Amino acid sequence: MIPFELPLPKILRSMCLQSILDKGVSRKIYGKICDDIAMTYGGEQIISLTNLAKLGLFYEQNSRETHYPFSDIRKELKLINDESINHENPQDPCFAYGGYCPILYLYSYAAPN
Repeated sequence: MIPFELPLPKILRSMCLQSILDKGVSRKIYGKICDDIAMTYGGEQIISLTNLAKLGLFYEQNSRETHYPFSDIRKELKLINDESINHENPQDPCFAYGGYCPILYLYSYAAPN
């Protein structure tokens, strides 16, 4: 995607998603991606990559002391219901989605009427 000069936000979103799901990016690939972005989009993008690493969105594997942030986000937003669901009288939206509650539902439910 980088050599084709696609819009940078689209590339950064894809990189961050992969990093979060894989608990980081291998050192070799991380370095290559950073070099490619700096060469294609300019050296000022190093600041963006550094900020993403500080946020825990794009980082090297084994470079963080804590676990990857999705588990914290999952718990904070209650995306996956770890509690048992009442199958006789389901009131929780997680019942319809197999324990997972879509974030869009949570936002629309929490929004004031």
